[in-house]
Amino acid sequence: MKYIIKIDYFENFYFYLCTLALPISPSQKIYQKSWLNDIKPLTNSQKFTLEKFKELLIKNKLLKYQFKAYYNYINHAVSCDVTSKKNQIIFNKIFTSWNNNFSNFYKNEFPLLNQWKKLLNNQFKNDKLIQLILETLAILYNTPIKNPAVNIFLLPSVKNYSSGAAIKIDKKSPIIQLNISHYPLNDKTHPLGILFHELIHAYYENPYFVNLIKKNFTQIDKINYLKEITASSLFPNGTMAEKYLNIQTKKLRINLSQKYTRPLLTLAREYLAEKKPFDSRYINKLYKIIYSKKGK
Repeated sequence: MKYIIKIDYFENFYFYLCTLALPISPSQKIYQKSWLNDIKPLTNSQKFTLEKFKELLIKNKLLKYQFKAYYNYINHAVSCDVTSKKNQIIFNKIFTSWNNNFSNFYKNEFPLLNQWKKLLNNQFKNDKLIQLILETLAILYNTPIKNPAVNIFLLPSVKNYSSGAAIKIDKKSPIIQLNISHYPLNDKTHPLGILFHELIHAYYENPYFVNLIKKNFTQIDKINYLKEITASSLFPNGTMAEKYLNIQTKKLRINLSQKYTRPLLTLAREYLAEKKPFDSRYINKLYKIIYSKKGK
């Protein structure tokens, strides 16, 4: 795989405004609280523009904060007409009104992001460990590695905190975002674990693993949850992080009860040790671990 690590001004600007206006993930809510504290009190104009931006996100179903909202206008949001003249005017007014705030914010963030860019670029050069991880994921998900260009966009975070997301699921050019600016540079293992977790979603799950789940379940929420739990049992705090990155597994996910950790890790370790792809037996066992304890 080829890794292209990017720092994009306007994508950072867009994520910043999305987080202030409409945080939809636990991580974004953490960022919002910190960033609002830095600019409080908000002026009436700032409150108004954030509310208008929130309305635009909801109306056009842009809650996944797709890339390039400012000049390229959300080229991954196929279903919305964000390039209409009316929406362009609204977007331009919102971004213009927040330009000074973000410029000051970005002056502090960019040097930190750039440090991480250099560190990650060095990490991905001829790293045998990373290649071993990719090959192992290829076995588990029964998905061959076809040398895609993985685009990794670096975004701001807060002190000692990092998070990520799979933005574009694509076998040729998957896109991952990594919020990392304020994470300690002397600890690269956890951000790497996040990257591999998101790479599972962006590259490895389709089509084999997703179809495997769909043979047993049709509900979208269950399909997504089983995908997420499987990826979490491997990275960033799962059994592959434990084996390859020396991360001690205490809890797989913040919102997952501790009682699930041991049986999920045991199941993942079995397939990892036997070097075999996940199969219907795995899906059934996974379901029993999660939903039998929930009484569903």
